[in-house]
Amino acid sequence: MNEPPASELSAPKIVFWHRAVPAAMTRQGMAEARAFYEHVASAMEQLDGVVLGTLGSSVAVAFEPAALRKGLDVALYLLDRADREQGVGAGQRVSFGVSAGRLDEGDGAGAARVRTIGPVLDRAQLLANRIRPGEIAVDQTLVAVVGRDYLFERTVAAGGIQAHTIDRTHPRRAPCIEALGSLADPPLPPAYEKAVTRLIDVATRSGRHLAILRAPIDEGADVLRAAQARCGPPIALPLLPTPGAQEPLGSLRLGLLDRFGSPTALHSALSPRRASCGDTLANVAVGRPVAIDALLGGLTGLFEQYGRPGNRPWLILDSIQSTDPTSLEVLRRWLNQRGPDVFVVACVQESVRLPAPLDSLSADAEVHVEALPPEDVRALAGAILGEDAHAELARRVSALGGETPRGVLEAARTFIANGDLVREGDRFRWRIAPRAGIRALSVTALLQERIAHLARDDRRYLELVCALPPGSPRALVDAVAQHHGVPDTDRAAALARLEALRLLEPDGVPPSAALRRAVLERLDADDRAALCRAIAETLRSSPLYAGSLARATVGLFAADGGDAEAGATAVLEAAVGAASTGYGRSALRLAAAAVQLHPAGSTRAQASKITQAVLPHGALAGDDVAPEAATAARGARDRRRTTGSDEAEHVPVAARAVQALLDRDFGLVERCIDTAVARGGSLRAADRMRAMSSLLQGDPAAAAAALERAARSDPREADPRTLLAAAWVALGAGRSREAVRTSIEALACARETHDAHGEAAALHTLASCYRSMGREREAADLLSAAAG
Repeated sequence: MNEPPASELSAPKIVFWHRAVPAAMTRQGMAEARAFYEHVASAMEQLDGVVLGTLGSSVAVAFEPAALRKGLDVALYLLDRADREQGVGAGQRVSFGVSAGRLDEGDGAGAARVRTIGPVLDRAQLLANRIRPGEIAVDQTLVAVVGRDYLFERTVAAGGIQAHTIDRTHPRRAPCIEALGSLADPPLPPAYEKAVTRLIDVATRSGRHLAILRAPIDEGADVLRAAQARCGPPIALPLLPTPGAQEPLGSLRLGLLDRFGSPTALHSALSPRRASCGDTLANVAVGRPVAIDALLGGLTGLFEQYGRPGNRPWLILDSIQSTDPTSLEVLRRWLNQRGPDVFVVACVQESVRLPAPLDSLSADAEVHVEALPPEDVRALAGAILGEDAHAELARRVSALGGETPRGVLEAARTFIANGDLVREGDRFRWRIAPRAGIRALSVTALLQERIAHLARDDRRYLELVCALPPGSPRALVDAVAQHHGVPDTDRAAALARLEALRLLEPDGVPPSAALRRAVLERLDADDRAALCRAIAETLRSSPLYAGSLARATVGLFAADGGDAEAGATAVLEAAVGAASTGYGRSALRLAAAAVQLHPAGSTRAQASKITQAVLPHGALAGDDVAPEAATAARGARDRRRTTGSDEAEHVPVAARAVQALLDRDFGLVERCIDTAVARGGSLRAADRMRAMSSLLQGDPAAAAAALERAARSDPREADPRTLLAAAWVALGAGRSREAVRTSIEALACARETHDAHGEAAALHTLASCYRSMGREREAADLLSAAAG
């Protein structure tokens, strides 16, 4: 018997087939079995089930799909009752088969007295007959529907049908989720304790100090949290990640909102004699342009307000790669001034180069968080699960979680939320046999396992919380939820359930950057676009995004929501605001971003106008452009137009970008790209350069995405350089044969267009491909041909 075709499920019924075999083939046994099946029919009819017919002591009942869970619950109740009944074989001869499908009218003839017919009846009966007594078998077509509510014990196959039996000892997932509260918080392992101690040593010295913490983002955040808890600074101000790191001062703005909640509360926190500082920072909090000198004074006033003898304020950067460059530049200038004592700590991954503003500062300490040895990971798992946890259980949890405390904690949570681990008495045990072949999973993969079981409303609420910029106040979250169609009543319930699952903190904030990544990576394109539209429309009318600089974030969400033109317009508005206040580098980055969002003539014209207004001759978008430098640049351009002189150009931007790639100065590469795009350069060439930069940084996925953008930005036939970039991406990802094919295609394209440079580059690339395959002779021949 085959699985039901899709057409059969277009308007299905849920059929429960109850089978009862008498404990003894006697008159009394037959009567008891018949009495029990009559009780089954009555109990199911009370839940709006429709008795379809009977066969001996078996009964078939149909439910509407919406009543599936009610039917399963009453079936579980009936099996429990059968267990308690004396004289019915302790219920061990009763079983239920459950399937879904369409039913048709029958003639009611025959011993079965079944008034309806259909393959769904055959499937339900077959399952009930083939499973063990005391079991409920649910057809595979229904498991995906109820899998987030029920736990299953074993898989059965009958006549080509696959089904799963409900675990009667632990039938529901909800009690398992409650056991999450029994997990202990992970203790700091010795390697992390060492890092915390070093941070505290720097933080408690007199004066201003900068510490660099080298660690993965989430592990670094845990170390910072532990150090902060022990020091208890009077204020800890974070610089938070912004979408695309584009909004000028966005990281500082979000950090102020996260710490104070609103511009009004921020202003009130400063004393009356620092009212001007409060005005300045309140303007930053809503995204208004603020002159650099006023902003530096505002930060000084804020930290003077909270400074305490022997206990300095903290300024924390734990997502430095997503911190906007303007906030970092302001921080650099402020730290180079005299002012109140403050401890600045920046977390960056081990192999990542510091952004230019921080790299120019002298760090007082560079703290490295070391990887944990296997014995520490197993001890950590045991501590999380409890002192009574079995050693083998702790070993498997540590094997799944990898070598970080957060990974081990998320592995334990995943096992529990999935129903693999259950709490019985004062210890955990495996509900069924542990999964075979356990290997370490990333924290993102572990979180996505738990997210997959969420109900739709819970998942949608979690998605919007994670998509909004960090530091967004609850009122803004609620406004987006309402716009996105999540009702108030569902919102409160969703928040409670997500908190129980440890997917949100009690204040509704995601507990880690890893969770944000895991949630957003699961979004498909349509859901992401719909969510971004709701966020853009909400932010557009929010007073927290009233300033022109904050329009950059609004524009990015609008573009991600499908309205590229509106997005580019908002980003250009932010660029004008940045340029008018002296933030030249931010204005240029935004102008380039606007062109990439919507490369229309009007966008390019305005971006070019902004570029000419703020960029000195030969400078790059990342160079420090002060207002007086921009004025001098305009004067130089005017003199060239008047005299007609052709002053010596600086090194072309493309050449500087290539040299930056060779030097692995990836920050300079981005500045070159932004400058070229803002000046009206090719988007295809820009994305091609981004692809090579990503490849050299060890991110082939980002490189492939950049090449895909390049193809979309210019739909003409592929040119040799784009093909060669694709070949290098394939080679970097280990796909040597694909790289060879693409290199040959580039070679043919270059020869067809008489592109000598492209032909030579293709031969060099092809030689590298052959060398990676161990074919040195062919590689040498190709290099010889390129030289000739």
